[in-house]
Amino acid sequence: MVRPDVRDCRRTRMSSILELLVFLLLLTVGCGSTGPGPLDDGTSAYRRGDTTDAELIWREALAESEAYGEGDPRLEQSLFALSHLAVRQQRFDEARHLLERWIRIHEWRNEVGNAHFADGAETLAGVLMVQGNFAHASQLYERALEIRQNDTSEDNVALAISLEQLANSYEAQGRRDDATPLYERAISIREEILGAYDLTLAESLHNFGVVQHDRGQYGHAEELYLRTLEILDVERGWEDLLSALVLTNAGSLYRVMGRYDEALRLLERAREVRESNLGEYHVDTAVTINEIAAVWAQQRRLDDARELHTKALQIRQNAYGYESLSVAATLNNIALVEQYARNLDTAQEHFEQALTIRLKLLGPRHRKVAAVYNNLGVLHKQRGDAAGAEGAYRTALGIQEEVLAPEHPEIGMTLHNLGDTLLSQQAFARADAVLTRALTYKRIAFGADHRHVAETLAVVGALQLARSEHAKASQSLVEALEIWKESPPDDASSFAETLANLALLRQAEARYREAIDLYDRAIPIFERQLGAYSENSARARYNQAGSWAALGDYATAITLYQQMLELEEKRGTQHPEIAQPLLGLAMVNLELGHHKESQTHFERAIAILEQTEPLETRALAFSLGGLAHCLMQQDQMAAAEPYYERAIALLDNNERVNLRTLGSLLGNLASIHSSTGRNQSAEPLYRRSLEALEEAYGPRHAVVARILYELAGAYQRLGKVDSAEASYRSALEIREEALGSDHPDLAETLDGLGALLLERADYLRAESLLRRSVSIYERNDAPDPLLYGRSLRHLGDCFLRRDSYADAQVHYERALPLLRSGASAEGAEYGLFLRDLGQVYAAQRNFSDAETALGQSVSILERELGANDARLVETRASYETVRRARGAEQDPGT
Repeated sequence: MVRPDVRDCRRTRMSSILELLVFLLLLTVGCGSTGPGPLDDGTSAYRRGDTTDAELIWREALAESEAYGEGDPRLEQSLFALSHLAVRQQRFDEARHLLERWIRIHEWRNEVGNAHFADGAETLAGVLMVQGNFAHASQLYERALEIRQNDTSEDNVALAISLEQLANSYEAQGRRDDATPLYERAISIREEILGAYDLTLAESLHNFGVVQHDRGQYGHAEELYLRTLEILDVERGWEDLLSALVLTNAGSLYRVMGRYDEALRLLERAREVRESNLGEYHVDTAVTINEIAAVWAQQRRLDDARELHTKALQIRQNAYGYESLSVAATLNNIALVEQYARNLDTAQEHFEQALTIRLKLLGPRHRKVAAVYNNLGVLHKQRGDAAGAEGAYRTALGIQEEVLAPEHPEIGMTLHNLGDTLLSQQAFARADAVLTRALTYKRIAFGADHRHVAETLAVVGALQLARSEHAKASQSLVEALEIWKESPPDDASSFAETLANLALLRQAEARYREAIDLYDRAIPIFERQLGAYSENSARARYNQAGSWAALGDYATAITLYQQMLELEEKRGTQHPEIAQPLLGLAMVNLELGHHKESQTHFERAIAILEQTEPLETRALAFSLGGLAHCLMQQDQMAAAEPYYERAIALLDNNERVNLRTLGSLLGNLASIHSSTGRNQSAEPLYRRSLEALEEAYGPRHAVVARILYELAGAYQRLGKVDSAEASYRSALEIREEALGSDHPDLAETLDGLGALLLERADYLRAESLLRRSVSIYERNDAPDPLLYGRSLRHLGDCFLRRDSYADAQVHYERALPLLRSGASAEGAEYGLFLRDLGQVYAAQRNFSDAETALGQSVSILERELGANDARLVETRASYETVRRARGAEQDPGT
């Protein structure tokens, strides 16, 4: 979120202080004179404009009075007159010394309780304010205010002026709570004495409006500006220069609040007044046109904005030179126009020029310096430099939190930008904390239904989506879109991005039709704003095709991926963006079981990505992982393993690692190690996978449960039974919470834990778990035959261990056709199952079926385990026993 800087349009409090100093001194020069004489001659010369003669006369009078001592009344009069001249000529050190001496004389005479002394104290305080000595100035203003409050003969308008001066000094020190009641009391006094439509009341209201505007109290500032404009309309009809000033400031406020039509209405009127009274090329006219250009830039009328900003810059450079704050403000705003137009090099050049001027004139701890750092952060993020963006935002934030009021909306804007950047770096916890603050500050400043609030809600929704907090993400994203219906964002691509994020969420919720419709709305906006080849456009088309694939409409998905491929190939057959549709085609073919076609697309994508400079490590890692998975699907474990290892190495060396991808790759590699009997090396891989996925998804996600389940199996095979049971139970708890009580993954976990308890001879608990597992599969329309059969077998094992042979036989026979249909029907595990089935038959003296089952078991185990395996030896023995028993049964004499 970039920030135009046009606050130089408001008359500063320092300028008001100088005006007030002159006003007070004009009132008091010559006070106490005993009659016509040299002092009056000096005053007459001054009023004729002859300051040189005036100063000579007053200095001569000072020298004469000093000869008579401090009791001479001409002494304090001369000091005051000379201080007046020094202030007018901005010789503030000299003015301060003269006024301090004047104060000491009055204190020596004990003449400190009257309005004349209060005038002098306030004049000295004003000089101290100009010099930045705010604390000392406050002490003098407090002293003057006390005098005026105790002086019943004093005009209460003077009291109001004193209240405002003291409030200004408190404001300069950041004592905002002390300043506010003083401003309000001064306004009340003016209104009571002068009436509701007095012009000095209008000035007071306006000045307090500027204070509230700077504080970020936009609602109250608006009220004060509108009251001021009402008075000016009644008294002057918005025709004078004060009206133009207030109109410009109110227009600036409406621009900040995103109310652009209202802003332009006021600003165009201010421009008319200033051009009529001052001319087209006056510096005050430049203030207003600079503000109008800033509104046009927000509305993306970039050519108009650039032209008007350039005109303002020329006026200001001619008036102030090339190193002034006004020039810096316009350079900043021109940079924003170039940034919106994506002329990033030109934008950076102008930002850096503005920053150099402001650092020189304001020092490093000023809000206007912070504004440029914030804008540079946005520029870095546009360039893809997340680290540079974060550094710039943190610099801006450090300044703002030091110099601005707590919960100031400018802090909220910077927090929003920082949170968005942290999200792009997958620093989810830090992004969450920052965005929560940003949302709070914006709601306070703008109200709950403002477009700026929607901007942050959209980023919060993206964060919640990244953390798989789907219910929260849906609420945030939908709320943002609802707000934008009434008040669209400045950048239409933000609206499209939020639509695309909501579509991605609907995909995750398997609401694919809704996702497709949302992409249909987002893609034309992306292409209009960013171009057909933009990353956002391509990603949205890619994900939409994925939704069609998820619906089972593979033909439409393939058509869309092919269209993307043809579009990208127009830029060259080796262009890196071609990889995206290739990966889409690879994944769809993998889903269809077309492994060769899938492998070809993966290999082409990898070849292209390997040639990109700089290396697209995340995309390449994903492609390598996809190819490895494709090879696994073809039972080519040895071929898949090095691809997984290379993909993991790429991500390990990438600062912006995608934890989801890394966790999945580690889990798949661990699965290869485990399935090939390398459980010792599988364990640390599973642990790393678990750590990455817990950080990416949170500890209660179904993906985490999958790794916990597989890790439990590895522990079980390593003989770490307690660790295995703990992992199974954690997986079970997460899956039941995340997936519900009827999900096949829950049945799988129940089966794993039940089988482990069987090993521990905990038959009653094992049976309870295995019955739940079988029941879930029975309620499922299309259960996985291997997993269903395995649960039936394990439940049969439970009965077998307890010698409940009839129950065991029922469950084994139900499992038999399911296991026989599985891909591992000829493996050792199936051979061992046939062995157990044969033993159940034998125990019930069904020697014929026992002999058949055991004979098949021996045949499989001989092939799978080798001749010397103990399990094969045991099965052969059982087979021979059954053969003899069957023979004896057929021929009792044998």
